[in-house]
Amino acid sequence: MDLAIIVTVLLLLFCGASGVFYLRRNNYVENEHSFSQAGITVDYTAQTIAILGQPYSIHAVRSVRCDGKQGSQSTVSIAVNDARNPVHKIGFATNDAAETFIQRFSTAILKAGGRQL
Repeated sequence: MDLAIIVTVLLLLFCGASGVFYLRRNNYVENEHSFSQAGITVDYTAQTIAILGQPYSIHAVRSVRCDGKQGSQSTVSIAVNDARNPVHKIGFATNDAAETFIQRFSTAILKAGGRQL
């Protein structure tokens, strides 16, 4: 069986039917107009957030939290006002990456005019 298929099946089992899970690198880009990391983009000027291309108002973000660490991986959950996909889970390859992402993401939300998370 192909390794990619095995990993995909394991991720689906791990997240369940209602979860959305993305495993991303910890690289980030920030400039005066936007912040981007792990498939998440915050546009400061438009006051929007995009999660793998799915746009939301900056005010749709309800919370961000670290779900915990398993082995060398860590997971962040971003809750948004969306009935179809209310929680987006992003996996990071290192334990400290989730906490670092949360700090950067929270700062970006504030900079875009959103509320304190």
